[in-house]
Amino acid sequence: MKLFFIKLSRFVRNTTSIVIFLLAILLIFLYHKWVIVQIHHVQAFYIVWQADTEYKKGHFQKAIEKYTYAIKLYPEHYKANYNLGNIYVAYEDYNKAVEYYEKALIANPDYYNARINMGIVLAQKILDLDRAMVEYKKVINARPFLINIPFIYNNKTAVWHCKAIAYYNLGLAYKDKSLLYTFNSPPSRGYLRQAAKSYRDSISIEHNSYDSHYNLGLTMQLLGVLSDALQEYCKAINLEPMNYEAHYNLAILLRQKLLYTESINELEKAGLLLDARGDVNKTAYIYQILSDVSQRAAIKRLTPGEYISEKLKDTPSKTYNLVYVNGRVTATDDLDKAILENMKTCSACKNDSKSK
Repeated sequence: MKLFFIKLSRFVRNTTSIVIFLLAILLIFLYHKWVIVQIHHVQAFYIVWQADTEYKKGHFQKAIEKYTYAIKLYPEHYKANYNLGNIYVAYEDYNKAVEYYEKALIANPDYYNARINMGIVLAQKILDLDRAMVEYKKVINARPFLINIPFIYNNKTAVWHCKAIAYYNLGLAYKDKSLLYTFNSPPSRGYLRQAAKSYRDSISIEHNSYDSHYNLGLTMQLLGVLSDALQEYCKAINLEPMNYEAHYNLAILLRQKLLYTESINELEKAGLLLDARGDVNKTAYIYQILSDVSQRAAIKRLTPGEYISEKLKDTPSKTYNLVYVNGRVTATDDLDKAILENMKTCSACKNDSKSK
């Protein structure tokens, strides 16, 4: 009897093994295509990892080859398509770039980076402003599912950052659209107002954006709302005082308002910044404007029978240490801080706020 149970147990085990083996063969036969697809997906992820490494090294041609092969194995790999789009932008093949951004978005419609990049290429390189605006608005109007797991994952910041960028680039597109019409015509002003609204929407999300404040100031200047433009330029300067553009545009605005002394201050700052960069042509142009504004300022304050003169103090109001290093005179940290604070100073804004 014992021998019988032993033989029965062996038979059951052998039979079970055979049945499992046959079921596995049947499943592979029925789902072999699915199994092959999964194998291809695993291969594709590994190849994309290799391509990413080449991409970061700047080996674009090798990266293209690997991304292309990975996409053959896994066409819906949106990151591979997105990075191919970025590489073709670097190669200035903008139509090809848009093609791959579109493929990335077909695979993942909520991939905002691809949609924004495609909008930028459409607006700035292909000059299809209307289509670019459509892409920016899709990002702005998207209502993704927000996930917030404390200390683990939170996509809210990234989503709102993308929306701020989309609003900003939508503003640029509206501004460019306004240039297609006669300056100060109703259509031109209409697009400029929409640009201003887009910049303000971007600032409402990211308050400390130099580019948004600067472009809002420029737009308000074009609309003739000089007080608002002045405030926005000053905010931009406070955020990034070493960028010459805001200083220069503010100087032109101040000249419009006949605030020649303040205009001279900003032109001098813009000239110094450009001179430090070695941009000789722009520096010379700014100093030509500075000469013109200085003459206007002199005429404005001149009274009958008075000579034009500038009174200089014998000694500066405050002294700073200089250090001689490796054959060069170098400013100390105190002087660097003083220069930075001086670049941030915007007396025109203070005067303007007092007058309101």
